[in-house]
Amino acid sequence: MRKMRSLIYMVFVLIASLPLWIQGGNILAAEYWLVADTTTKTMPDGQVITMWGFGLDKDNDLATGGPGTADGYTISVPGPVLRVDPGDNTLTIHFKNNLPDPVSLDILGQALAVNTGPVWTNFPEDTTVWTGARPAGNYNARVRSFAHEASPAGGEATYIWGTVGKPFKVGSHILQSGTNPAKQVQMGLYLPVVKDEGTNMAYPVNLSVPGDLGVPYDRELIVVFSEIDPEIHAAVGAGTYGAVPNATIKSSIYRIPRYSMINGLVWPEAGLDPVNMAVQLYKGERLLVRFFNPGLETHVPNMAGMYMSLWAQGANRFIYPKSQYGFELTAGDTVDAILTPPDAGRTPAYDSKLDLTNAGQASAGGMLSFLYVGAKITGEIERYYQSVLERASEAGGVDFWQGQMWMSSALCIDPKEGYIGLGMAFFNSAEYISKNTLDDQYIIDLYETFLNRTPSQPEVDYWIGVLGSGLTRNSLLLSFAYSEEFRTYMEANLGPISTRAECNLVNDFYRGLLARFSDEGGFRYWRSRMRAAQCTGADEVRAVSREIAQLFAGSPEYGARLRTNTQFVEDLYNAIMRRGPDSGGFVFWLNLLDLGLVTRTQLLDYFIDSPEFQLRVQDVIGAGCLP
Repeated sequence: MRKMRSLIYMVFVLIASLPLWIQGGNILAAEYWLVADTTTKTMPDGQVITMWGFGLDKDNDLATGGPGTADGYTISVPGPVLRVDPGDNTLTIHFKNNLPDPVSLDILGQALAVNTGPVWTNFPEDTTVWTGARPAGNYNARVRSFAHEASPAGGEATYIWGTVGKPFKVGSHILQSGTNPAKQVQMGLYLPVVKDEGTNMAYPVNLSVPGDLGVPYDRELIVVFSEIDPEIHAAVGAGTYGAVPNATIKSSIYRIPRYSMINGLVWPEAGLDPVNMAVQLYKGERLLVRFFNPGLETHVPNMAGMYMSLWAQGANRFIYPKSQYGFELTAGDTVDAILTPPDAGRTPAYDSKLDLTNAGQASAGGMLSFLYVGAKITGEIERYYQSVLERASEAGGVDFWQGQMWMSSALCIDPKEGYIGLGMAFFNSAEYISKNTLDDQYIIDLYETFLNRTPSQPEVDYWIGVLGSGLTRNSLLLSFAYSEEFRTYMEANLGPISTRAECNLVNDFYRGLLARFSDEGGFRYWRSRMRAAQCTGADEVRAVSREIAQLFAGSPEYGARLRTNTQFVEDLYNAIMRRGPDSGGFVFWLNLLDLGLVTRTQLLDYFIDSPEFQLRVQDVIGAGCLP
């Protein structure tokens, strides 16, 4: 073989923040500069909710820069994930409070190294505050904050957890406001904090258990459940919550959640189906799912049809894992679970209490998201670079193509389509064309790219003969891309992922006529048209299939490609027939065009009306109407 093959396996960890590392003597510490401020969230039904949240100061000085400025911060709910390095003893947070109430910080299950709290006040009228113990005989005193406070409207405070002798605890933790949590946590003052035992090792080895390996993992997914009562948020925003004059809501005891969130998103908000939850796994890899519940309701996470191994609760490791479909995640709790999917596929992840509502909007059985479990996408993309372009990928190249493939999978398009599109782009690139490869080398490149093997000499000779019969190189490429061997090879990597016929049919027009991946908005529109037709009847499906083909072929975007007659015939086989052309058919149709015996519009109609394409349309009809 003339080429070096390489498979580069890269590990991606989702939702990671990068802390500053401080080394002094034998002390290693994670250090963050955190801001609390107001933000808003627009719900799918249009309601705008006032929220309180956290953001990281961009230049680590808590200076005057406001939200979104170059030296400011971006507020989110939940707040950013804070990570404590495996070797760190302490976590230090410099905190600035831009909210109208005093705020303190509390990590559930972690003790502050220095704590001048709790902060007490006499309930309800007296505004006097103090720290220490409750005075003897004072039964009106109430704890306002579990730790020392940052005063309202710009107050600052520093919080340190862990010491050299008692380091910050390994595991998944919730940081939240320690001041009036029933109000401030409800408003959104919470975020995940994570510390691993080691690199890709969540918890340490249990030396009391023979053969224990700790809790290793390959990739990570963070899932935060929470809820919103819009009336409480409106009252807090208007200053009419609590023990105040003209209060509209006096206590969260009257709390009635109307919205339920996963990672700050509400169904059917973009991101829950499935981009926000997308994790790309190699088959057999271990996915660590860290579940957090800073809300006030119990949630029941469930991975439909797939067992999870529960390894820890509240950052306390179990001696042995529990194998369960789902479990109760109570308020303020965290659970760490390992998921090892046996095959490629999409797994629904949801709250199986099924009592969740989003202000009365239907939510498809509660909250619904997807984990996309795929195959060796990163290494395969890198292999295409080596096989076609004979070089390593450029910076960001693999990420770009991987993102395109993930989006295609999210839209229910056959994952193999991503590699077909990638191959078409590379083989038709100026970089490849400039190599001026001979026919035999072009055929070898097709084998090594699509089939990941070197062809025998008789195989090369066969395809050279096919080229000599009148077919083009692009026609050969299509024959490889739609071959049974390519399908078998890809399913060995991706697994047998099922898709729907209407998704692939719509995507065929994007790939075959526009030579690109589907854009999400356009694809969803045409897919919705097709699905509406499936619910109307067979004739409507046929009519919509014809309409899409004609509109794409007649679009300015296709016209701008300036396709020759030869290329136009190639495109029809690609988009309409979804295969490479046979020599006789290709030459026949091309001659009709070149001689002016048919127009392109007429030829397109011939292909649309062909029994072969109508069988494909029949597959769409047979897929039926989605509920």
